[in-house]
Formats: sequence, structure tokens, C-alpha cells
Amino acid sequence: MIKKLCTAVALFFLLSGLPFLATAGSSLSGNQIEKFLSTWAPLQELGSKYSLDFESSAPPQSGGESGFNPFMSSVAMIQGHKAYGEFQDILAKAGFSSPEEWALTANRVMQAYMAATIDSSEFSQSREEIDQAIKDVQSNPHISDAQKQAIIANLQTSLSMMTSMKNISQDDLDAVKPYLGKIEQTLSEEYK
Repeated sequence: MIKKLCTAVALFFLLSGLPFLATAGSSLSGNQIEKFLSTWAPLQELGSKYSLDFESSAPPQSGGESGFNPFMSSVAMIQGHKAYGEFQDILAKAGFSSPEEWALTANRVMQAYMAATIDSSEFSQSREEIDQAIKDVQSNPHISDAQKQAIIANLQTSLSMMTSMKNISQDDLDAVKPYLGKIEQTLSEEYK
């Protein structure tokens, strides 16, 4: 379970932080999910082309009500980068009107995906594991303070993700369920 959460966090930050914007009151649609998925491979390629590493440089960002907003954090990180124009082109080609729309959509798709694939009974156990991992990192004399801060920030992002998954709308969960296999396949392609 903790491995799934950490993998998901790594995926978000490795990708390089791209956003999605859906209005708070609307449900995810199949079209939004498809648009987000169509950006994944091109964004992975863009990240490789420019050696983008947002995981090590992007601090976890609170996502307002949900507490989970890694894609918006990534958008903020890439805005000043020479890859930003290409980033915008990829999103526009997929049909997103702005990086913010993309980031909001990406966050919602990934939250719903994780909520749909992680057994809720694992949440309390995972929270205990993350809390213990934070204590272990804090007390480890072999890790520098900078490394401790980075590791703890990622673990706290995992906690935010877990909290946000409890608040996923049933409509978003229902929208994502037919796409679970496709999402899993798309996310795993970067490791091939």
C-alpha cells in the first residue's frame, strides 16, 4: 500500500507537474480523462528531453480543499523553464485551454484513480506506516537535513493524498472506473 502511494507521488513529480482545471461543482467526464491520458506520453518525453526533475525541486503544494495538488505545483515549476512553450503546445493539442485546466483535471483523475484502486481498509495502516517512516527519517543520523526535508515532504504529500482520497466525489469515481485499465497501462508505460 505505501509502495503504491509513494509510486503515485513519484509519478506525479517525475512527470513534471502538469495541471487540470475542472469546475468544483462538475463531475469528471470521459472526455476529460481521455484528454489527460493523451498528454502523459508526450509530457514524459518532454521531461526526458529537458531532464526535468520536479520531484527534487517542487515542494508539496496544498490543493485547497483537497490538500492534494502536485500537478499545479509542477505547472508552477515549469513556467519559467525553456520547455514551457512545448508544454503548453502539448496541452493545447490535447484540448486543454490552459495549463491550470490540465493540472486540475490531472489531479482529479489521479485522485479518483487512486481512490478506486486502493482498498480503504489500507488507509489507516498506511497512515501509521507513513507516520513511522517520518519518525525514522527524523532520527536517522545518516541522512542530511536537506535529504530529511525532501523525504519528509514527499511522505507528507502521501498523507495529503490519502486525506484527499476520502473526499473524492462518487461522480468522479464512477467516471474513472471504466478507465482504470487504461490509466494503469498509461502510467506504467514510462517504466518500459
